[in-house]
Amino acid sequence: MKSIMMLGHTFVIVSVIMKGITSDSQVEELLGKCTRLKVSVDLPIFLNSVNKTFEDMREQLSNAHFATTYETDVFGMAQCRNYLSTADCLACFDAGVTDIRRKCNAAVVGTHFIYQGCFLRYGIHNFYKEITLESPVLVCSYNHNIAEPGAFSPIVQGLLTEIVSATPKMKNYFAAAKRQVLSDGTTPTVYAVAQCVETISQSDCRSCLTRTYTNLKTCLSQPGGTCAEAGCFLRYSDSSFFADNNITNITPYIGGGSSSAKRPILGIIGGLMFLLLIIASIFWYQLVRKAKLEERAKITK
Repeated sequence: MKSIMMLGHTFVIVSVIMKGITSDSQVEELLGKCTRLKVSVDLPIFLNSVNKTFEDMREQLSNAHFATTYETDVFGMAQCRNYLSTADCLACFDAGVTDIRRKCNAAVVGTHFIYQGCFLRYGIHNFYKEITLESPVLVCSYNHNIAEPGAFSPIVQGLLTEIVSATPKMKNYFAAAKRQVLSDGTTPTVYAVAQCVETISQSDCRSCLTRTYTNLKTCLSQPGGTCAEAGCFLRYSDSSFFADNNITNITPYIGGGSSSAKRPILGIIGGLMFLLLIIASIFWYQLVRKAKLEERAKITK
């Protein structure tokens, strides 16, 4: 690590703010970031480590939606949205690798590319616990008008509030949900997804999603929006971008602690009730026994 020195500045290819979305491509690029560094070690050796990092992450993504790896001087991380199939996940990852090779020259030893469907990143330092970017990635879709605009924003706000609350408590830090704007069946449906990287704590996941939600409020009057940070991703749209079989039940995780956090409390309550039952049984036994003794005493007399 000591042999690698900072060359200068970080070169950001694109930081998207208030951009119209013309299609729902999972490989729509939201951020392309190349950190330009001077490498004093043998460049082919370093590039070999980068190649091995890509290979290992791709292999992991063949069986999961999240991957981390380490080769000499190179930390890597990649994540797909959990609603993607394995084939779509790998296609998104491959598109990212292609973009990195096309847009970042051989001297680059750190990159971070974010798409609607995935992200991939590598660098010379351990960034697994990072949750913020220099500036968040924000995309608002304004390519069509919203039906029932007066009812749309409050529904979006309510759904995002709930999904942000639920996601840090859920398995793999992922949630997908939808909600109809009005109940008559003729109004639009809001679709939302939230996700955190799996290497951060529950509290950091919550903190990251809270920040993305605050930024995404800029988009609430629009039909869709996305906000991404280093540690999380939040998106909503009035067009479906995931299948119904990917919807997660967030109801048990809204508000208080997760179901796993509630189990000890329920156990304590159950234990206290059992103890009270034992005490009541002993008290009842003593009363019955006393009554029988008094009855025997009367008979003896």
